[in-house]
Amino acid sequence: MVVPRLKIRTRTIALWATCSLLPVGLSVPAVAHGVAPDSAISGLPAPAANPPPAGASKYVAVPPLRLADTRPTSSSFGGFTSISANVIRIGILGQPGVPSNATIAVLNVTIAGSSAWGYATVYAGGAPLPGTSNVNADQPGRVIANMTHVKLGADGTVDIFRSVPMNLVVDLVGVYVPVATAV
Repeated sequence: MVVPRLKIRTRTIALWATCSLLPVGLSVPAVAHGVAPDSAISGLPAPAANPPPAGASKYVAVPPLRLADTRPTSSSFGGFTSISANVIRIGILGQPGVPSNATIAVLNVTIAGSSAWGYATVYAGGAPLPGTSNVNADQPGRVIANMTHVKLGADGTVDIFRSVPMNLVVDLVGVYVPVATAV
């Protein structure tokens, strides 16, 4: 079987049975075939690297770390402060593996049994309570988790509001740090 070939810039791409109806010599951009132009091969200048947008950051995984567990039987995870009856504050900066310039925390927040239908809202420490929730319990006693990405407060903390009495388990799985160059 003769396989027609199509010359694109300086690359040659074989056209197999699924593409054999294209006329030989048809000019098709290389990207249409999933082949990005290569400046070293094509002789074209490499595109200039664009600086990242203001506020750009990259994800940094950290070893999973339990930061808080409000269940009465779990006193070994008391890494939180009660701000009020419904709000706890958890320090993120200074935790093992967390870079000192972290700006956002990636948390797994679990409602471990609520007293009624309710929700938990995670937000920057010291900031006003937003009007959204991060994890919802649809019935009393439900154990349900959700991952959330939350900006850190000026002091490196996050606050968690509980709409009804409930126990929370909070695990840190990563953070975001600012970047000055494209990643």
